[in-house]
Amino acid sequence: MSHKGGGMRHMALIGLIIFCGVGFVIAAPARIHGQQTNARIDALNKELALIRHVMADQEKRVSALEEVVRRFQEELGSGKPRGDLRQSGPLTSTLSLAAWQVPGNWDRLKSGMSESQVISILGPPTNVDRTTGSIPVLFYKGEVPGSGVVSGNVKLMEDRVYLVNKPVF
Repeated sequence: MSHKGGGMRHMALIGLIIFCGVGFVIAAPARIHGQQTNARIDALNKELALIRHVMADQEKRVSALEEVVRRFQEELGSGKPRGDLRQSGPLTSTLSLAAWQVPGNWDRLKSGMSESQVISILGPPTNVDRTTGSIPVLFYKGEVPGSGVVSGNVKLMEDRVYLVNKPVF
């Protein structure tokens, strides 16, 4: 009889193991799926935070550009050059002015700048004099609305600005 009772216990134990095993097999994928879902949610939250940061940066940049355009339009309307239009690139307008035709860009030139820095501010020169033995000179000349034909030049020594002759607008 004790043998029979042991068999019943054994069967009950096997049933319990099977029941627990089935429960584990059912619960494990749910737990794994929940972990994967949480990882995806975390990744999406990080991406959303990055997008928000980039958007805030873009809003600041757009606002700064709008301010430059507003000040530039004021300068064009008043006919008076303003020296406070100092930005990283050349300022031009929708009126098809070349960068060198904007008075504020000439104010940004400094002694010691390289030729490439000058060109990044004023744009390509209309003519360059590089005759042997002379100092390279970048010439800017052309028609400017409201001013007629104007010209200016930048003299370089060892690829560095040493003299700026601004156009009279």
